[in-house]
Amino acid sequence: MALTVATVPASNEVIASQKNPEAAGLVVAVTSELKADRPSETITLDWKMLASRLPSLKPDYVTVKDHQTGKQIASQCVDVDGDGDTDELVFQSDFIAREPTRAFIIEASAERATSMESKVFARYVPERDDDFAWENDRIAFRMYGKALEPRLTSSGIDVWTKRTRNLIINKWFKMGDDAYHKDHGEGLDMYSVKLSRGCGGSGIWDGKRLHVSRNYKTWKVIANGPVRAIFELTYEPWDVNGVKVSEVKRITLDAGQNLNRIESTLKFDGKNNSLDFAIGVARHKDWKQESDFSKEQGWFSRWENTGENGFLGCAVLIDPKKITGQTDEEVAGLADEDGNHLVITTAQSGKSVLYYAGAGWDRSGDFRDKAAWHSYLDRFARRLRLPLKISFLRKGNDSMKPMAKRVAGSVLAGYPDPRDLNLRGWDYHNGFFLSSLFELWERDKDAKYLKYIRDWVDLYVDEAGRIDEKAYKKAERQLDDILPGRLLVSLYRLTGEEKYRKAAFYLTDQLREQPRTGDGGYWHKNVYPHQMWLDGIYMASLFSIEFAEAFKEPRSFDEACHQIALVYRHTFDSKTGLLYHGWDESRTQVWANAETGASPEFWGRAIGWYAMALVDSLDKLPKDHAKRGELINILKSLASSLARHQDAKTGLWYQIIDKGERSDNWHETSASSMFVYALAKGARMGYIDARYLDAAKKAYQGILNNHVYTDQAGRFYLTGTAWIGTLNPKVSKGDYDSYVKTARQLNDIKGVAAFLWASLEMERMAHQ
Repeated sequence: MALTVATVPASNEVIASQKNPEAAGLVVAVTSELKADRPSETITLDWKMLASRLPSLKPDYVTVKDHQTGKQIASQCVDVDGDGDTDELVFQSDFIAREPTRAFIIEASAERATSMESKVFARYVPERDDDFAWENDRIAFRMYGKALEPRLTSSGIDVWTKRTRNLIINKWFKMGDDAYHKDHGEGLDMYSVKLSRGCGGSGIWDGKRLHVSRNYKTWKVIANGPVRAIFELTYEPWDVNGVKVSEVKRITLDAGQNLNRIESTLKFDGKNNSLDFAIGVARHKDWKQESDFSKEQGWFSRWENTGENGFLGCAVLIDPKKITGQTDEEVAGLADEDGNHLVITTAQSGKSVLYYAGAGWDRSGDFRDKAAWHSYLDRFARRLRLPLKISFLRKGNDSMKPMAKRVAGSVLAGYPDPRDLNLRGWDYHNGFFLSSLFELWERDKDAKYLKYIRDWVDLYVDEAGRIDEKAYKKAERQLDDILPGRLLVSLYRLTGEEKYRKAAFYLTDQLREQPRTGDGGYWHKNVYPHQMWLDGIYMASLFSIEFAEAFKEPRSFDEACHQIALVYRHTFDSKTGLLYHGWDESRTQVWANAETGASPEFWGRAIGWYAMALVDSLDKLPKDHAKRGELINILKSLASSLARHQDAKTGLWYQIIDKGERSDNWHETSASSMFVYALAKGARMGYIDARYLDAAKKAYQGILNNHVYTDQAGRFYLTGTAWIGTLNPKVSKGDYDSYVKTARQLNDIKGVAAFLWASLEMERMAHQ
């Protein structure tokens, strides 16, 4: 998908550190603002810009890697203008809504880069009347050369439908016409072009009839994989009511996409300022069809029932502001020929007309029906309007600005509208970040922070104190959904507004009704019966303690302390001093120890949630509460165990805390940030020995040294955060592999929020 060309300021330093995976390379952050998935997105970087930052860079000696995993990604150097010099570096990635920013490492290699399997292919086909054919891993096309003219004169575009992700052009042409017109399990050529425009062919419209070129005369391949294919076809001049018109078509097809990028450059008599350029989609008389047009998105589509071969969608897409008309047209007035639907725009001599055209088959596995095809077209159009943003990153904090402010500013700049925060609703991700933002507001009293928090809360809490039932599903009994309640307590303390008090009490109704284990432990949620997870302590018990302190409800203190102590008792491992992620009272879960019911691994973030909950709970818990000493002892024991398992080299903690020696284990930044916060605050408040502050400082510096980046605008980026760690038996066995193979995300909101909490604590310590 030829969508993005990077345009960033020229001044930036190359990152070069022998201790880092991006040594002698560039770290590039790519951001999507679409707020929807963008699969198989092509990233296009200007080669001169790259070379200015990395002078050792040479074509074919460049490697692109995923920053989080270090795995090589297929990339391609492209000479766009054919002058022999590389103009662009292209590669692809999938962008998902929950991870709008991804990072990549561009490395200069001393050896020729390892070749990757190509997903695109284009070639001249002399063995079949000089066809020109091209394909990717989704779809295939062809157009016709001069040798075919005795039998067929057509500049329409033919479609070959595919079930397979493999490239098939060579195989099918070798099989012959009779073979590839039948589906043998890989797809087939069922499309009919004849004299029509096929799927995206073009011509000149004079208001009454369409004037089209003959078959292409010459061809030129410009790029041929592994990511992108580009070629040009030239057409001899043809007559349009006395005006001679010639054309060069440049067609680009990227891996993973169903639409071609087509640039038609016409030349015609200078007396004509412009001509009406028509882009056609065939109207097959033998197929039942439905036509649809999206004025807003700029696409026209025909969804056709081909009979025994299923349904085929064919579409053209163009900037909607450039559409001047539409019409149906019968080819040369011949009743026995298929007609066209034409989308009209304006062409000027010497200037290219840009449009997209392609097809989708319901048997390809990509489009189950017309609605799915239209959804693809809509998303494609939105992707064109919102190209990816490219930033070059440098490691560490390169200014005197405190990190807490930088983190908060970067998140608010990325999500200026609170309703878009993290693309989620009333849930713990947003509650976790906004609670840290409230802490920052209490420190700095910056009005924009408080306004952002209130605006977010007010999206879900009405004036009567009701929480939007679509956003908060009380009946599901998810402890995760209690965490945003901390904001309700904070806002009520600040404003005294009754709606916040009512909403907070409404959340306590869930906790009173929460299903429990035999000894009174909250189930993590309804769908996880008989299970307690460490996460739930931060999600619910911390809210209970803050609620109890704010509204003079001592029973909530008691309940919270009971939950904290209970899960500790069920998950504590006497050998390591660490805590297992969860406990199953029934011992029926696939991950549950048959004797203890505990899960098998010590997952960093789960322990991090628990550690943060401990130190924050002690702030609000009355000094004379009967359980206060027990909570402090738990914190002391846990702090000692965490210090023993801290990586001596970096100061960080691993995804699975006690298995740092395993090569596939990795430092996890949300957990490391949580431990920084818990140890630093615990030491500052005197809950634990002051020596743990050194461990916190070392870990914080380790995060800064290894996982914090800034771009040329000073925005903050954090790497190395696990997207998820779960004991959901549908997706996890709770084993080592389930955790270490989970996706890592750039700027995951949980990691960002944890780092903001850590930064607030470390900055507080620095000013004492």
